Amino acid sequence: MSEPTDEFSHRALIDGLPWPVTTERLSIRPAEVGDAEPVWRYRQVAEVAEWMSSLHAELEAYAAKLEDPEWRSKMLVVERDGVLVGDLYLGVGDPWAQIEVKEQAAHSQAEIGWALDPAQQGHGYAVEAARELCGSASTPHPEGSACAGSWRCASRTTSPRGV
Repeated sequence: MSEPTDEFSHRALIDGLPWPVTTERLSIRPAEVGDAEPVWRYRQVAEVAEWMSSLHAELEAYAAKLEDPEWRSKMLVVERDGVLVGDLYLGVGDPWAQIEVKEQAAHSQAEIGWALDPAQQGHGYAVEAARELCGSASTPHPEGSACAGSWRCASRTTSPRGV
């Protein structure tokens, strides 16, 4: 996925959606600076850390990264009964497109990811949260830039390691 153009802001996209988004069991909301410690703790666990694109050995370094509003705008937290159980990543960018339709395709490709506290895995939370994220984010943004309604979420989520 290519990087979004300069005019696009993840923060504007996130701010344009109604929060929190809820499912029968979960609540999903934008990450806050205060979420740094619980997220950092489960991301240090080996079975979670092996899937992260980058690691922060020190809580202070991770908290500093989370203070950046644009970086934080790509992160959502998942809670169950007020307890943080995991986080989601939502990156929106420009897909490949023929030059004639490149502008129309801008910001229409999404990449999602997730990480869950190992103590909370095995309950279907990642699938439930990802499905809800796809449904919520595919709603057109009020100002016209949208997460394309053509997003599709698989009915089942699998990985080579069965996580």
